Amino acid sequence: RWSWELLEPWEQAALAQLSVFRGGFFMAAAESVVDLRPWPDAPWSLDVVGSLLEKSLLRSWEVLDQPRFGMYVSIREYAAEKLVGGSGAIGHRATSLRHAAHYGRFGTEDYSFSLDTHGGVERRNALALELENLTWAVEVGLAEGVPEAAAVCSLAASAVYELRGPSADGVALMQRLPRDSITAVMRGRLCRRIGWLLHCGGRLGEALDYYTEGLAIVREAGDRRGEGATLANLGILHHNFGRVPEAQQHYAMALAIQREEGHRQGEGATLGNIAQLEHQQGMIPEALESYRGALTIAREVGNRRSEGLDIGNLALLLKEIGRMSEALEYLRQSLAISRELGNRRVEGVALGNFGDVLFAQGDLAAAEAHLQQAIKIGDEVVSPAAAAFRASLALIRAHQGDFEAARALLAVAEPQLRGLYALEFGKLLCKKARIEHLAGAPDAALAALAGAESVLGELGAPPDSELGIPISQAREFLGA
Repeated sequence: RWSWELLEPWEQAALAQLSVFRGGFFMAAAESVVDLRPWPDAPWSLDVVGSLLEKSLLRSWEVLDQPRFGMYVSIREYAAEKLVGGSGAIGHRATSLRHAAHYGRFGTEDYSFSLDTHGGVERRNALALELENLTWAVEVGLAEGVPEAAAVCSLAASAVYELRGPSADGVALMQRLPRDSITAVMRGRLCRRIGWLLHCGGRLGEALDYYTEGLAIVREAGDRRGEGATLANLGILHHNFGRVPEAQQHYAMALAIQREEGHRQGEGATLGNIAQLEHQQGMIPEALESYRGALTIAREVGNRRSEGLDIGNLALLLKEIGRMSEALEYLRQSLAISRELGNRRVEGVALGNFGDVLFAQGDLAAAEAHLQQAIKIGDEVVSPAAAAFRASLALIRAHQGDFEAARALLAVAEPQLRGLYALEFGKLLCKKARIEHLAGAPDAALAALAGAESVLGELGAPPDSELGIPISQAREFLGA
């Protein structure tokens, strides 16, 4: 068909082997996958790809300042048929496994850590382009009985799903792996990653099960770095549940291991989480110091993701103590970093927090625009954040006199936070108290305020804490 018969034998073989790619490929990938050893006189792979491009059997486009190649569907389908008919090193199985091995490099522990070091932004952007290749490599590994290859490719894909969503697709992909057929260290990593994506999606009970299983696996395997990472994730989970002593305990254990292992990325991330907990407990000087430490490490190692998170959380603390202009500037920085990374989760949270600050300054129109964007992103990638910002939007609707719309927003948001995210649920109840007061329903307002105070008691937080302050403000607003 077309000019197949006019091609040199090595060109035919190269075109057939290149049909394993999905969504395009860079030259480095072609060099890893294409095997032309049966033709000792064949040109280099780079030259063969150039020849196929000149003959319009490949197409090319510029992305990330380098050429990316691909095939039109009809050509790929024909070439794939030829690959199936091949054998040995240039056959379908061998070529597909080389493809999986190449993309598996992006799921190794070292490469995963490199995503949060200097140059990590560029590596993440390149990795996002390979999602189709990664998911296809998982299929190949499973079909060909090489589950370890499938597992490492699924871990690489999970880094894309984490930032850009949907997290549920990443969970579903990793859950297909037969965990009894892979190494203990890989099982521990899979449990931790599945748990984290479940956690990001608000499925906290399921996340806890995976973290617990993963912790037992890495401890038995002697994987100290994996143990530290899993303990840190458990600390975040307990923090979300409002279990402050358990969160403190897990953060302390994680930090000790991360320092013992010299794992600066993990140490910085855990310090940022400790800062959030201190902020929640009203320990403002301690929280500021922990944030400074976390940001110092994030910038030292080039962890832009943690830097964006820490800056955004620091902005909330500054807002709480009345330093509004600084809070807005930090939120702008957090938003810029999240967009640089393509981090939809942090972008949505930064937009919502920006909206809350604008509302506090009395700019309802700008606040509403930011909150609407935050809710849209949150519904895609981080539902608990969407719930929190729906409550903020509900308060705006109440100030506009549309109490029906305000209550409808709360009806959607409350079930997403109740029993799962204690702190955010308490904040929602403070907003609900204000809304019911504005609506002329004093009993409902007082009931919501009492609910928030109950959450504060469960958290064991003082009156000057992250929840205690909005409770005091709501009480003053109600005149209670």
